[in-house]
Amino acid sequence: MDGITGEVSYVPGEDSASMTVEGMDPAPEGQVYQVWAITDGAPASIGFLPVAEDGTGSAELDAELSTGQTVAVTTEPDGGSPLPTSEPVFGVEI
Repeated sequence: MDGITGEVSYVPGEDSASMTVEGMDPAPEGQVYQVWAITDGAPASIGFLPVAEDGTGSAELDAELSTGQTVAVTTEPDGGSPLPTSEPVFGVEI
């Protein structure tokens, strides 16, 4: 997706995961990248993805991920949103 590469790592049955990205622009001023686990169309916030000026970012995510879920990143107002307010910047199916 426009030069963005990354990885989502998790261990089935564990309540944590991690995400790393390269090639992303930092979030616009007054906004953050929020990470969502989407199950059967229902999004749940699992953390935030800070991205540095060099385009790299990493986050520890508070989620038990499993096959069939989608992990997506959206741009949200500072502090995040209870539900996504924008289209995903990118997403990956687990």
